[in-house]
Amino acid sequence: MNRSITLSFFVFIIFFGMSDCKKTIPMENVISVSGIVMDTVKNKPLPFAKVYVLAQVQYGRGYYKFDKEVANFFSDKDGKFSFSFNNTSSDSLFAYALALGIVMNSPLYSDYYSSQENYVVDTDNPLSYFNSFNDKTNIVVKGRELNYTKLHLKVLSNPFDTLTLRFVANFDFHTVIGNSVDTTLILRTIPNHRNDFEYWIYSFKDTVGLGAGSYPRWRMLRDTLNIQLADTTYSNKTIVNTLSIPRN
Repeated sequence: MNRSITLSFFVFIIFFGMSDCKKTIPMENVISVSGIVMDTVKNKPLPFAKVYVLAQVQYGRGYYKFDKEVANFFSDKDGKFSFSFNNTSSDSLFAYALALGIVMNSPLYSDYYSSQENYVVDTDNPLSYFNSFNDKTNIVVKGRELNYTKLHLKVLSNPFDTLTLRFVANFDFHTVIGNSVDTTLILRTIPNHRNDFEYWIYSFKDTVGLGAGSYPRWRMLRDTLNIQLADTTYSNKTIVNTLSIPRN
């Protein structure tokens, strides 16, 4: 009985150790990739899109993440690309993927960040993997083309003077100034998708109820817009008093 238990434990240890063994990519190994960048919701190629080559790095036993940028390139006017790159990293890399954004490691932000004006990552299909050392063709990188939203924003009372609106998907910031605001903001939004926004306040005037010499705290109000496929969407938002925005 004891021998059977010992043998089973030994087999488990061998299996567990082997299950975490992944072959690393050799340095200076040239890899060629080609394919197309597509918006699968609009069913159209995305021209002049910036594509990032992300490498999978190990951060502990069994924990891997595609968060190391090793190269980037652009699709052509037809959304197609053909690109070669080398592994020159001193880190141990295990696989590659293509994406329209880089991975953010801050809990404040969305997982993938794109600085592109017209496109963001397709959060349903953010990565296009290729896991072997062979050249890869016909890769489809999925992204989303942004449409326009005209947001009529009214703030009836703003004792903090400034209010910042941040679009979560692409870090698009808009700051309005004044004790009251009546303006229209032109935003880039994801069609046929829920769009998350945040209204931010960080003002040295916001020290009411805090101890003497205290620094102000963030105030943040989350909001969403459900955008359809229209090229331009019109929306209205009224904030009666920014004091109603909760502190964080």
